[in-house]
Amino acid sequence: MNSGRKKRTASFSGEYCMKYDRHLTIESNPADLRHMFGYSEEEMVQVCQSGFLSLIMEEEREFWYQELKRQIELSDQVEIIFPACRKDGTQMWVMNRGCYWKDEDGQAYIEGILVDVTGTKSQCDKDRQEAKDLHEQACKDSLTNLYNASTSRKLAEEYFEETGREKNCALLIIDLDDFKQVNDQKGHMFGDAVLIQAARAIRKLFRSDDVVGRIGGDEFMVLMKDISDKEIVKKRCNQLNELLKNIFEKQFADVMPSCSIGVGFSPEHGDSYFSLFRCADRALYRAKEEGRQRYVFYEEVSCGPMKNKDAMQYAGYDMNVLRGYLE
Repeated sequence: MNSGRKKRTASFSGEYCMKYDRHLTIESNPADLRHMFGYSEEEMVQVCQSGFLSLIMEEEREFWYQELKRQIELSDQVEIIFPACRKDGTQMWVMNRGCYWKDEDGQAYIEGILVDVTGTKSQCDKDRQEAKDLHEQACKDSLTNLYNASTSRKLAEEYFEETGREKNCALLIIDLDDFKQVNDQKGHMFGDAVLIQAARAIRKLFRSDDVVGRIGGDEFMVLMKDISDKEIVKKRCNQLNELLKNIFEKQFADVMPSCSIGVGFSPEHGDSYFSLFRCADRALYRAKEEGRQRYVFYEEVSCGPMKNKDAMQYAGYDMNVLRGYLE
């Protein structure tokens, strides 16, 4: 194929021959490459002399240079996708696919093609973002945007598996007081507003890496990771009820939501998610009995025995059977 036909074919297909040496000096025909980047032939000559990295956006050059070196060390083939900039300032994505070889004199080269993959990469990024959004939707409670029950449990279990059973943490089970009365008197739409505002208050109080989820109608959980100071937990419990009381004070002075909280600590009260949940659940029941709008830390004397910390039992039910209903 003569050079004119080759140039027209390259322009039509969006693929261009590319060759550069170990100093990254481009030895390709500038007249071919200029079609991709929008430069004049004279300007493209200067770009080629400046080297392969000059095609890459400045802030990305070091990263992609190191990636190029890494691929060369691993094999004789190279495939990188890098961000470039056309002469008119628009950003594009370019794939460089080629082979690493040496000539008879021992000179090293990479020879292959450049392909404009801007449209393809944009679609891939869009597909990846859509997949990510779908995954997040599957993990989140649709009303409050907190983790749903199954995801909360999964993340808590993973925490115990990854950090070991002797890690210090606290599990809080939070239940809104008299929520049924709110629904009956104000309606379910108002009840949803209470749940949303309560979820925001809970999320606001705890760290971003704590597991915060809605595990039932008006019940929430928080796994406070890597914490042994019970005073901090007490402070958060008190702050939560203060926040809830003030949510609707301007628009609905007669509505002052509150919550009861049961707390279990690991490894003191349990060394797995389910054993700790059992203790926190018993403490929550005690808080309700004592008058609500309060927190209770699990204690065997007041809340009942916790049995064996290692037992995978919950209220007498085999955990392997119960797990299937929680998936």
